[in-house]
Amino acid sequence: MLTTLIASVALAGGLPAVDVAWKGDTSLLYVVAPAGEHVAPEAPLRVTIDAGGDLWSYDGYGAAAANGLPCGQCAGLVITGTMSVSLCVDGGSSCRFADVAFSGDVPTIKKGRVSLAVTAPGSDHAAAEGPFKADAAAAAERAFAESAERGVPVLIDFAAVWCPPCDLLEAEILHAAEHEEMLSQYVVLSIDVDDPSSWALKSRYAVSGYPTVVVTQADGTEIGRMEGYSGEDTTATWLGDLADGAAAAATTPAAAARRAWSLFQLGQDEAAAAALTEAAGAEETEAFRLTRVVTAPNLDDVRWLTEHAPETGADWIFYAEDLAETDEGKVALTVAIEKALPHTEAAPAADLLYTMGNIVGEPHARTWYAASATMLHAAFTGDPDRDRGHYTWYAQLLDHAGQTDAGLAFLEDARRAYPDEPTWALTGGRILLKRGLPADALTWIDRDLGTAWGDNLIRLATQRVEALQALDRGDEAKTYAAQVLAANPVPPEELGVRTGKYRQKLEDLVRDETAENDAP
Repeated sequence: MLTTLIASVALAGGLPAVDVAWKGDTSLLYVVAPAGEHVAPEAPLRVTIDAGGDLWSYDGYGAAAANGLPCGQCAGLVITGTMSVSLCVDGGSSCRFADVAFSGDVPTIKKGRVSLAVTAPGSDHAAAEGPFKADAAAAAERAFAESAERGVPVLIDFAAVWCPPCDLLEAEILHAAEHEEMLSQYVVLSIDVDDPSSWALKSRYAVSGYPTVVVTQADGTEIGRMEGYSGEDTTATWLGDLADGAAAAATTPAAAARRAWSLFQLGQDEAAAAALTEAAGAEETEAFRLTRVVTAPNLDDVRWLTEHAPETGADWIFYAEDLAETDEGKVALTVAIEKALPHTEAAPAADLLYTMGNIVGEPHARTWYAASATMLHAAFTGDPDRDRGHYTWYAQLLDHAGQTDAGLAFLEDARRAYPDEPTWALTGGRILLKRGLPADALTWIDRDLGTAWGDNLIRLATQRVEALQALDRGDEAKTYAAQVLAANPVPPEELGVRTGKYRQKLEDLVRDETAENDAP
């Protein structure tokens, strides 16, 4: 039903008008939808105004626009501002989001009404820092051309603004001064995976998780890839070797085992497992045991690594966590963590403490989660750009430790430092929904909904629908879901990008509730 409604009505076009009416010291701002459309009363409406240097903002719902938004005293002032509004087709269910910039002079008379000049604001793509919201196809064309001209490969970084390991890769490798010389041997191309313009490239290189780094020749032929981020040392070594044309030889079983472990660190799990079969005879090497314990966890490798290579614990214990389902496995992993901690830096040590919390379970898990949060905080450098890759996980650890308010307060600080992105709303909304606080989650989500785009908008909208449904506002949730789905493009099925899955989850969420409500 939902899909039919979306497809059946064509969207109107054009920008809404913005009027200011005033009488004496009282002014009201009105939003006038284009012919054939109306302002969606239940959808978020955000307005910011600069009235002669006095700043004013409204962050609420479209219903308020019908009666005018109070905006102080505007007579005799120059007005500028921006607005984000949802417009719906009269008599239909299709809606669209519109961003508008407006400006104009309000005459110095006692009362009146004036229409301000409205324009589509300058593209967020150009204003955004780095690759986010940039046109991926155009950027790729430039990168491949430069690659051909310089005779160096292209390093394609598929990243998302909300993705913690993407942030770490960017800070520790791509923007790190110590790696500039190595990176000069590449044309570096960063792709915003949330933007629809990324679909073709993601499909071409079968990108399914973030970050993914694909190294190609000038004609786009892939010559290497890394899925996920295994840390600065592993990544820098791989990129350096690839730039130098160094190949990992596997002429002996021990070399094959090292090759297998390297493949796993690059996120190529199946290739690592296959390479391990070539390492028969190297069973007593560290690389062999590491690769086998992460691809096929077993207690024999856990005990061997704990005895012979305790410093490697942070590399593999997470992957063997299911072994703790037995008492024997729980003891072995607990010993492994205890042995690994003295050799482990703060950030990976935090992961070990978190895993220990999972292993011991309640009532003691929260103590370990709190210790994990403390350890992760100790890893902060004081440089926000280097630390932000840890921010959302730190907030979640505080929540796991029963310190939800502290986690949300930390996200508030992060939001103030990076206000123009949905990262903090995605994490905070999920925490509040998990804690059974849908009203708080809705407030948190709505506040930053205007910062989202593409895939991350659909994900944030899904949380919003969950919150509305939990508040018994199912009809509003259904209408809103239809608006979001109608306003965002549908990827061709043959591309197989994540956008289709995100859309399907949003559709299913509404459809499942409708079916439940219709059940006898």
